[in-house]
Amino acid sequence: MGTVTMLAEGSIGARRTSRQAFLFPGAALFLGQATDQRLHRHRAFEVAIPLEGHMRIETARAPGIGPEAGVLAPLEHHRVIATGRTAFLWVDPETRAARALAQVRPSVDGKGHERLVSLLREMDRSEPTHDEAWALLDLWRSIWLDGLPQLPRLDRRVSEVVDLIDSAPVPLANRYEAADQVALSPSRFSALFTQQVGMPLRKYLLWRRLLFGIRRLGNGASVTSAAVEAGFADGAHFSRVFRATFGCKPSSLANMRVVASEAHPISPRPRPS
Repeated sequence: MGTVTMLAEGSIGARRTSRQAFLFPGAALFLGQATDQRLHRHRAFEVAIPLEGHMRIETARAPGIGPEAGVLAPLEHHRVIATGRTAFLWVDPETRAARALAQVRPSVDGKGHERLVSLLREMDRSEPTHDEAWALLDLWRSIWLDGLPQLPRLDRRVSEVVDLIDSAPVPLANRYEAADQVALSPSRFSALFTQQVGMPLRKYLLWRRLLFGIRRLGNGASVTSAAVEAGFADGAHFSRVFRATFGCKPSSLANMRVVASEAHPISPRPRPS
């Protein structure tokens, strides 16, 4: 876990960092002015909330004019045209939160949403830590996904593997390697992991590798070197996964403050005794 600052000299203004991204396994939060307004698509659910100015979302179904918030389904061709700064949340479609998002209305009203927007604006004017960003994502979940049950107390075997994955100097290669650590069959352990953590083990491992590669890029590694160290076949493979996840190239992280956590943000949940 840590901050990877990919900023050109002079890119931080007196009032706030130009653009910020907070990356976790299964989710990413972006704050700033959207720069790529071309029609595109990606695998994640996307939530967009204008922090200032106006926002218009165009999709193949119909254009949307100035919503308070928009929810875009995975693989939906779209573009977000914003005149001011905007908050974007990407959620992996195989997580519990994404399955719940599929049931959410495309805009949210009320005091809870107003509080969320106010906190997003405060974050946009500062340089939040990983924990502060995760706390806001947790608030976002509680406002939008009210009634979503909390995940259960971690099974000791899942906790051991999560700790192993998060502390490993390089990402584990596959679910077989993870399941072997607790003497369970890959299929049985994968089912237990999904139930407990809220996303499939194979997807968690992929996010872990992706975030590892992003951190290596932030430390000065080339795309090819970062990709191979993270367990991808080559730089092209890493770039394809990145684009499929976020709808843009790894180079989009240039001149941006990036806070990337390779650990799953499960700390608020009770750990096994």
